[in-house]
Amino acid sequence: MCPATDAVQAALCKRLVENTLEPPYTWEVALSAGKDKRETLERLLCEQACRNGRASQSSGVDPQLVAASSARKHKARQYFLPRLFSLDPLPA
Repeated sequence: MCPATDAVQAALCKRLVENTLEPPYTWEVALSAGKDKRETLERLLCEQACRNGRASQSSGVDPQLVAASSARKHKARQYFLPRLFSLDPLPA
């Protein structure tokens, strides 16, 4: 059995034992469920960028540095995402 220290943990343990615990939402889980590959990866990239931005802000990282990093990531996404979902290889 699963030791629980409070009601929330007890509920989680019960769902774990009964095999009704929901899996975490990851790209692997989404793709295994038949979700659209491009939509799934784009959504997860956006969520990751939001989490990283909030963590940087709460940690006191210079906002100009975060903005510059976001701009570089945006340019990289514009270049790589279309190539990830096409059959064309990356240019040499």
